[in-house]
Parts: sequence; structure tokens; C-alpha cells
Amino acid sequence: MGRGVCPMLFISVSKVTFSTNISTRTLFNSSPVKFFKASYSSIMKLSKPKVIVIGGPTGVGKTRISIQLAKLLDGEIISADSVQVYRKLDVGSNKPSVEERDGVVHHLIDIVEPSYEFSAGEFFQRARKATDSILDRGKVPIVVGGTSMYVRWYIYGLPATKPCTDSVADRVSRQLEELDGNWDLAIKVLEQIDPVRATKICRNDWYRLRRALEIYYSTGKPLSELPLQGGAPKNISLDITCGDLDYDFRCFFLVAPRKELNRLIDRRCERMIAEDGLLKEVFELLYNGELSKDSSAGRAIGYRQTIEYLSIQETITVDHFMNYLRDFQNASRQYARRQLQWYRGESLFHWIPVAVFPNVISHVDPIQYILHWYAASPKEYEESIRRRIDSAIREASWNQGKEMKTYTSRVELSQKQIESIVQESQCFQSKWRKCLREQK
Repeated sequence: MGRGVCPMLFISVSKVTFSTNISTRTLFNSSPVKFFKASYSSIMKLSKPKVIVIGGPTGVGKTRISIQLAKLLDGEIISADSVQVYRKLDVGSNKPSVEERDGVVHHLIDIVEPSYEFSAGEFFQRARKATDSILDRGKVPIVVGGTSMYVRWYIYGLPATKPCTDSVADRVSRQLEELDGNWDLAIKVLEQIDPVRATKICRNDWYRLRRALEIYYSTGKPLSELPLQGGAPKNISLDITCGDLDYDFRCFFLVAPRKELNRLIDRRCERMIAEDGLLKEVFELLYNGELSKDSSAGRAIGYRQTIEYLSIQETITVDHFMNYLRDFQNASRQYARRQLQWYRGESLFHWIPVAVFPNVISHVDPIQYILHWYAASPKEYEESIRRRIDSAIREASWNQGKEMKTYTSRVELSQKQIESIVQESQCFQSKWRKCLREQK
């Protein structure tokens, strides 16, 4: 190893070791901001602009890490979260407050009303526009979020769907009317023509079910088979490379040991209810007619369970609350599991452990790791993807996932807290019932 050169970062995983040399003097004798801004300016003249993409399961700490990174790189954050786009949905979406954003500019947060049906297609258009604006101002775009479809389409491009004609819309409407609101029968119709999409639509999400049927009847193909536009020049495939894309994407997926992550998720659900005011937030939105159980916002995790809880016919009891809490926690953990499953198929992402995986993976500082691969050349980054240097991290997470079949949550709320929450719930329930009676 030459003088003044050191392995900036390395992951030691079982027998897998990978390191990239970078000048010690260059890195440590100048500030991180100056170094990376200078590097960015010089590389911009020679290659496609760089865009950082950070994914990860819910509760892993994406917000905190992305804000720290943005401050180091003079970056701006583009939120890829399907719930944070809605105004007034703050607690349940775990939306970073103005204070938490710490002066870092955030895009695609608080941009539409809760009644609005925000789509992945609209996200793509808005996020790409924000990216160009950030780059034009000489700053670094950092896309952060857990909505997997948003992130995939942002990177690879938007499926080339045709506008829905009146005749197709009428055909779908007649077909759904004949099913008389039977969701099980309706999803079976979609399973026959687009089984991939059918597995990704949440129960009673009639808007997305309708749209999937419209796309198929308009194009003759399921959504997953349509060509892409605006990103990769071809369909997503296993052999797609960074060079096929229109930006130099540097993609990272944050991952934590599964048991610890599940505990964090359970505790966050409790905190949202007991400390952050989720019940009050949902009640006020319902009372003011700004949220409904049939809207995209109302079907989001946390909001759906809370609406159902406040709509119980009987007077709310401790048992009702415990069932509500368990449903909320289960849905949140299952969402994290689906995110992990989704990203196992995303070849362009580096998986980064944000905490120690005992006896398997050396601890890596996520910020330094991302800065390292952000500064790497396109050839170095693509080689790291090709060599799959994070394979052991992926395998460890997969193995831990199998162990979660026996996971049991434990309630950390005190009996006094639970009783206080139930009393508050009864108050909201009473006011909500009165409001519904007055509307009749």
C-alpha cells in the first residue's frame, strides 16, 4: 500500500473483505464538506450527475442519517414516502418536524390534502423535477423513503401506461359494480390478469385495484410488463447496470438486526399513541371531514387502525385498546418485513448495517460509508455492486427474518398510561359519534 493511502472503510464479513483506497491526506486534511463539494464539482463536468438514494425498513433511522448527510454534502432531501406527502398527517407518518429538519430543505412533504389520491406516477414526475432543480443549484439530491414502488420508479423510470379512455373506465366500473363491493372476488379478477400487482395492493384499496384493471384493459399487458420511460432505457432486469440509467445513482439500504428493529417499531407505535398524539390527530381529521377510511391517506398504516378503533360501536375498553395496539404494531412490523423482501431484489443497493449484527458483521458508520461510496468513481461503485460486497449482510438479515416467526411483542406502557389512553379514546369516540349523528 502506497504512502498516504489507507483503506477508508471496510466491511469484514465472515471471509468476505472489501476495501477501497483513498488518499488519507485528501480525506482527513480538508473538511468533509469542502472535499466532497470539490469532488462533486469536478466529476459533474465529466459524467452524469450523482444522486444518493437511501432506503430502509420503517424505524431504522433513515430520517436522522439523511439529515446528517445532507448537512455534510450541502444536499437537499426528496422524501419518497407515500404518507408524508399529506398535510396534517404528521404523527402517524413519523414526519420530521421543522426543528428535526435542522435547516435542511425537504421536498415532497406536506404538498397535498388528505383527501387527495396521490399516485406513484405523480411522485415520479414531482421527484424528478425536484432533482433537476437541486442539481441546477449545485446541490446534492438525496432521495429518502420507505415506499418501495416510489423508489423503484424514481430510479428506473415510469411505466409507459396509456391514458384511460371513457370506454375502459366504464368497463371497469361495470365489472366492479357486478361484484357488489366484494373485495375477495375483485382481487381474484386482478390475480387472473396481473398476479404480481395483485399481491402488492392492500385490502380494500379500490383506487389502486381499479387503476390496475384500467391499465391492463388499456394496454393488454400487466403493469410489470410495460416498458419504462424517463429512467432506464429498457425493462428492469437482473442484468441492468448503473450505466443504463440517466443519473449516477448511489443507492443504500439501511438495515438493523431484526429483533432489535421489531422492538423499535413496537415502541414507536406506543410512543405515537401515548406521547405524540396520534389519536387526537386522527380524531380532528375525522371530525373536520378531512380524512376518511376509504381514502389513500385513511388506509395508511396507523391511520387505518386508528379510524377503525375510534369507530367501534361499543364503548371503548382496555381490551379494545390492546387489540388496536397489537394490530398497529403487527401491521408496522409486517410492512418492515415487506420492505426487506422487496429490496432483496434490488441489485443496485448497498446494504448497510446501522447496528452490530452479533458474530457476523463488523460495525460500519453509515454516514462515513455513504460518503465513501459517494466519492468513489462510477467504475468503482459499479464494481462493488457487481461483486455484491454486502452479500453476507443480506444473508444475515434473511436468516434473522426466519427467526422472527416466533417473535412476540411486549407492551411497555404502564397500566396507568393505558387507562389514561382509554379515557381519552372514549372522549374522542363520543364526540365522533355525535358528529356522525348530526350529519345524518
